Amino acid sequence: MRALLITLSASALLACGSVESDEKSHIKEKHGNGLTKTEWRYSGNDSLNRTQVEYHTNGKVFISGKMRQGVRHGEWKSFHPNGAVWSIQHYDKGRREGETRNWFETGQLRYVGQYKSDERAGSWVFFTAEGDTALTREF
Repeated sequence: MRALLITLSASALLACGSVESDEKSHIKEKHGNGLTKTEWRYSGNDSLNRTQVEYHTNGKVFISGKMRQGVRHGEWKSFHPNGAVWSIQHYDKGRREGETRNWFETGQLRYVGQYKSDERAGSWVFFTAEGDTALTREF
């Protein structure tokens, strides 16, 4: 089954661009400009438990995190094309869980809130680009 998953994943990646593989533990997909688009790193044949990194076309990291049993698990970070942090999101077995934060490209906080069982929960605070509180909303 895992071999089938790896084969199907590699086939899907091939359809989108060039793919490099290193002993079945490191797969890279390339953007049309030759820079890395996606990287998967895993141990042995266990591609369901991996570190995944996706990149903007300029070569800077777009999003990174860990997969467990094929779904997002733990902290995932995304970045604007200029390299500034865009968001930090936490996952538990593929579901958003806990605090989430999102920033403007300038580095100013855009919003902060909580997820519980993949649903918004509690107090969320939204900010203007200047840093003023724009809205507080309860979920």
